[in-house]
Formats: sequence, C-alpha cells, structure tokens
Amino acid sequence: MALVATLVGFVGLSALAAVAAAALLVLFARPDRTQNRLLALVLLLEAFASGAGAGLMWLTDDPRSSYAWQAVTIVAAMSIPFAYLAFLGTLPGPYARPFRGARPARRARARARRPAPVVPLAARVRGPR
Repeated sequence: MALVATLVGFVGLSALAAVAAAALLVLFARPDRTQNRLLALVLLLEAFASGAGAGLMWLTDDPRSSYAWQAVTIVAAMSIPFAYLAFLGTLPGPYARPFRGARPARRARARARRPAPVVPLAARVRGPR
C-alpha cells in the first residue's frame, strides 16, 4: 500500500482532525454529563464518516485498503442517526420527549397510578382487630 498525495485526501484528513478535535473538546468540557458524551460520539462518528470517506480513502492506491476505508465510512454513517437520536433524548423540551428512555421515577409514578386492589366488603366493615 502506497500513499498517494491528493488534494481531496488532505482536505478529508484535515476534516477528520478538526471534527475529532471538536469531539474531544466537547468530551473534556464535562465528561460526567451524558449529553456531552453522546455529542462527542456523534462528532466522532461524523469525523470517521467524512475523514475515512473523503480523506483516507483517497490517500491510497491499493483497492483493498480503499474498500476497507469505504466500509469504515459506511458503518460510521449508518451509526450516526442512532447516536443523534440518543443525543436528542438528553435535550430538554417537548420535542425530544419521545427519544428519552423510561426513567425509574416514571415507572414508579405509573405503578402508583394503578387502581387499588379490590377488598371484600366484609373485611372493610370489620376493620382491623
């Protein structure tokens, strides 16, 4: 495998570096927040999709390695919508509500709304002894 210097390859490689740097910046801003981790994942997938497809694939003359970078591009591009929807679930607002998972507090409220069990009338009249 020999490297071939092409303008498209260097532009794609610089896009990969820039977007990966933005992902690291977002991640290290507050690594404890789920929102930052998911946004960093979205950005990394975007970096690999654009960098491998428009960069690294054009820097090689070997067809097999070019196909490998194309496979990386396709996998990253197909993963982006799922990561983006997971990120949207962390945003506040009514439009992001369908993307949020069921939280334990919601489950507890749902259980609390269940009707009370039916108690026979004789047990209610007698009362506790």
